[in-house]
Amino acid sequence: MSFFLPARPWNREPQTPERWLELATEGLEAGAAEQVRAESLAQLAGAQQAGQSQAEVLGGWGDPNAANARLRRSHLQGGEAARIPAGYARGWPGLRAAYCEHLFFTVMSSLLVLLAFWMTLLREPAPRALWLGVIYVLILLLPLLRWYALSGPAQPPVTRVWRSWLTKPETWLALLMVGRALWQLAFPDAGGPSVQWWHLIFVIYVLSELWLGLKAARKVQAQSGEQVQSGVPHG
Repeated sequence: MSFFLPARPWNREPQTPERWLELATEGLEAGAAEQVRAESLAQLAGAQQAGQSQAEVLGGWGDPNAANARLRRSHLQGGEAARIPAGYARGWPGLRAAYCEHLFFTVMSSLLVLLAFWMTLLREPAPRALWLGVIYVLILLLPLLRWYALSGPAQPPVTRVWRSWLTKPETWLALLMVGRALWQLAFPDAGGPSVQWWHLIFVIYVLSELWLGLKAARKVQAQSGEQVQSGVPHG
């Protein structure tokens, strides 16, 4: 008897529905995993009532790891649901939530821009200070714009992700970095701070947040479409 091999090969070990579903739903978001379990167990019960054995049903389900790979492509994984914003309620509580969501970033960036505004105003011509003033006002108004874009009637998940991304402080900071880089390419003798390598990393991070959010939102919309179609009676 070998100490390196089990007494019975793994592929001959009897599979139970609970173990199959545990493997197939690994890594899925809790709600999605529960939905898959409920639908699969209902299918199993129906098949057994029709005369099929449990082993036949499990054989038809196939390999649980392959099923897990398919489910990960079509269902939300752990943490993906948080990438789809629920939005805000109309009124002061929703507006307060929008301002508190990015409070640290808003306060710190406002202080930095305000400091740069006064230093520029004292040392350099007014037009540059005016631009800093515009950025300062934009930072203060961005949570208000975010609240307005994500409040009110229910919106499709993809729309909520786009509106959330476009009204995030990080997105506007990345846009400023891209604008600065394009300005330096167009006017290399204009001077000013040069573009750093971490600017590119930050822009890639912001774009990846949008991509991951849209990926999760499309899964939700696809699942909603399938549920609507399954509820339509066929003539």
